[in-house]
Amino acid sequence: MEYLLKSFFSDIKPRKVPTYDKYKIAFILDGLEECKFDLDFEKDKDLTDITEQASMDVLLKSLIKGTLLPSARLWIISQPSGVDKIPSQYIQKVTECRETLKRRQQLLKFGSPPDLQHPVISLLIKLTGLLRQANVKYGDEETSGSSETDSCWNTRNKDTIQSLGKLAFEELEKGNLLFTEENLTECGIDIEKTAVFSGLFTRVTREGCGQYQNNFFCFVHLSIQEFLAAFFVFHEFNNKGENLLSKPTSVVADLSASDFYKKAVDKALDSEKGDWDLFLRFLLGLSLETNQSLLKDLLKKTEHNTKTNKETIDYIKGKISEEIQDSDKNLNLFHCLNELNDQSLVKEVKKKMLSEKKAFENFSASEWSALTFVLLMSDVNLDVFDLKKYLKSEKVFLGMLPVVKVSKTSLLSWCKLSEESCTGLTSSVLTSTSSNLIELDLSHNDLLDSGVKLLANGLKSLQCKVESLKLSGCQVTEEGCFALASALDSNPASPLKELDLSYNHPGDSGSKRLTAIAEIQKDNADIVFGPWWRTSVEAGNEEICCRFEV
Repeated sequence: MEYLLKSFFSDIKPRKVPTYDKYKIAFILDGLEECKFDLDFEKDKDLTDITEQASMDVLLKSLIKGTLLPSARLWIISQPSGVDKIPSQYIQKVTECRETLKRRQQLLKFGSPPDLQHPVISLLIKLTGLLRQANVKYGDEETSGSSETDSCWNTRNKDTIQSLGKLAFEELEKGNLLFTEENLTECGIDIEKTAVFSGLFTRVTREGCGQYQNNFFCFVHLSIQEFLAAFFVFHEFNNKGENLLSKPTSVVADLSASDFYKKAVDKALDSEKGDWDLFLRFLLGLSLETNQSLLKDLLKKTEHNTKTNKETIDYIKGKISEEIQDSDKNLNLFHCLNELNDQSLVKEVKKKMLSEKKAFENFSASEWSALTFVLLMSDVNLDVFDLKKYLKSEKVFLGMLPVVKVSKTSLLSWCKLSEESCTGLTSSVLTSTSSNLIELDLSHNDLLDSGVKLLANGLKSLQCKVESLKLSGCQVTEEGCFALASALDSNPASPLKELDLSYNHPGDSGSKRLTAIAEIQKDNADIVFGPWWRTSVEAGNEEICCRFEV
């Protein structure tokens, strides 16, 4: 570590720094999602000596765990995929950056607002990927010298767009969102010529110390990279007869157009993290003649094959009918049908809801996905989800998990839910990066300790945003209380402020354990413990409520 520090900071002299313990040191790990090291926190020994030589992954792991330079502070800037690499017990606080263009202009043009005027914060805003993480442009915004009368798709622009598309596709396959100058050169991109496309592509200058001053490049938003990747794949298939989705790539003679789109559907479904979902929707949208006409100067032919369209739609419907357990993937397939202007499944669900009194009880997985699609695409306010407005049923609840995920408050009390609902909540909502859920009321459902243990696993997740969890009357014993306490103990960054365990059976040990954890949370997470935590006997049941207040 000492050698590494001196490599970055050439001004450091061995005699001037006899011991690092006397200094306040802060490390900023910027763009952890780009890290290719295997950060296995279980294997290998932990370093404690700063002069001991080790591989980069061991150094990083020891620094994050706090065994190396334990008094140092770490600030990690990353997209969610990078955060997932670090166990929650090594993270004290998580802040989600949701920057806007207006906010960016305030930061860069008018100076930092009061809460960001600290010199370290101001410097980090300029030097790190904070603005990039918020999906806004940062860096040079040059404009083209071309006149307005120039053709939009002249030869230079065509070549640049195709090169950007190639870069977008190849790096999307690698999972890269940030590119080096070498990556651009390999794709035939002239950096100076891309200035005309500053609205799509931008330079990110990292003004590091010493010899490490590099320029990186990225698309201004992930969706732009996904669209250009889809365009490039479509362009190569349309103009050259190459199918880039096959390994090795095949030619059009070997594959029909409908098979080409089926390959794309399969690629998206095979992706565990949904990395290709939006790519698929863009690609299917490009298959329509109305969209191709906008790009006619880039394509050799523009046509809409009704047979191909129908075969693709039927294939997607077939996948939906397979009752895929991943509700997000099912939902994306409905978005795909929408891109192809097919609303038949949605119309069937609407008709069924109007004709049958309790249609929800007999819905298949595909019909639940259709209903979810209708709700998410409508103007209905989904901030509060109340299951009782639909049907108090576990099957109904599990079918509507995507709606639960976009809601801020979910009211599920007295809804006949069980451990199975806790499984769905944990896997689809509590551990999801896209979940909005803040308040969760599960009171008076027979969740038992087994269900509460599953919820506790969700509370351990750094993605969990739940601030209020109500488990009143859920038949929780000291076993469930210990699981909740363990979850809070392992995740000091947990946003949980209120936990209602009234009308349960925690016993003395369960209540004491939760009380102890609450006190620890108060000290370590800057949380003020509320004015009341009471244990009493009421109607034969022990009652415990605890509230954490910021």
